[in-house]
Amino acid sequence: MSKKVLFMVLIIGLLLLVLPFLEACAKPAPAPAPTPTPAAKTITVRALRPFPIDNNMSSTYRRQIELGNQMGQGKVVFKDMGGAEVYATGQQLEAVKSGTIDFLNAPGSYGLSLFPEADAQWMTFGATAVQQRETGLIAALDRMARKRIGVAILGAPSYYTFNVFTKKPVKSLADLKGLKIRSTPTYESVMKALGVATVSIPMGELYTSLQTGVVDGACLPAMGNVGYALQEVLKYQIYPPFWNVDSHLIYVNAAWFDALPADVKDVIVNSVKKVDEESYGVFSKEAALEQPLLRKGGVQPIVFTDDEWWQVQKMQWEFAGARLRQLAPENAEELIKIAQQFYPPKKVVWPPYDWK
Repeated sequence: MSKKVLFMVLIIGLLLLVLPFLEACAKPAPAPAPTPTPAAKTITVRALRPFPIDNNMSSTYRRQIELGNQMGQGKVVFKDMGGAEVYATGQQLEAVKSGTIDFLNAPGSYGLSLFPEADAQWMTFGATAVQQRETGLIAALDRMARKRIGVAILGAPSYYTFNVFTKKPVKSLADLKGLKIRSTPTYESVMKALGVATVSIPMGELYTSLQTGVVDGACLPAMGNVGYALQEVLKYQIYPPFWNVDSHLIYVNAAWFDALPADVKDVIVNSVKKVDEESYGVFSKEAALEQPLLRKGGVQPIVFTDDEWWQVQKMQWEFAGARLRQLAPENAEELIKIAQQFYPPKKVVWPPYDWK
């Protein structure tokens, strides 16, 4: 084989070896696999209540769960963690403080041992949740609760009229003297000033206590009583209601809430504000539905004079202010100054429904 032929054979062999490599290099590199988009994290709001879920005093709590989940669109989920069977009512605010619960809708009076400033709501004489917010009361309570117990306050979704109920007929304030009435610390001072012997009894024991004569009556909201069958053991409901108050608060753990993304905070805050706006109508409707059941059960209205009602309001203002100064001396004057926007009431406050 000539040198020329041999050289050509070598060249061809080299080309056969190199061509596959050159072809591979000439091909475009495959596109990288797309990075999967992480699923949006669901924020679960662990919510707690003091009353049974089907009780009408849980009406705004149920609405909060419904509206919060609707506005949250799967990103924010309000989860009902239960009621007094999970944490006793007196321990529920502690659960929010410790962070084991995120969200609580409960009367401020249930947590006074931790946050006594909540008692200021009892100086608002029928102010709605919206009015409490507009006058700065909610903002003040929020600031004070954050400092005292690390809990934020977002709203106040309720509206109650409170009556004195008795087993015996009474015609005036003087007739209450000497009666044994179930009371709570919130309105105990007024009752004692009227000569009433006050008795502390859990709601679950009230029926038997009335039935057996341990007490002659009770201070109660105008709703939630039929659920305990109290119309069977009470006979009279005194009007005008001695107390008219939006007394629930929305508590959230402050550290948990402050760490949430801004859009999640917006869902929670906006849903609370919406429920606040609805609460006067919601609670008034629930009380209106209960009144015929009380009357059918035998509970009849007794009407005191307007002058007697005004006497009770004056007592409430004076005693509530003194109590607040005793329980929360560092914040009492600021809260009383805010509450002065509501006192005295412009007129006698009657229920916003047919109470007869």
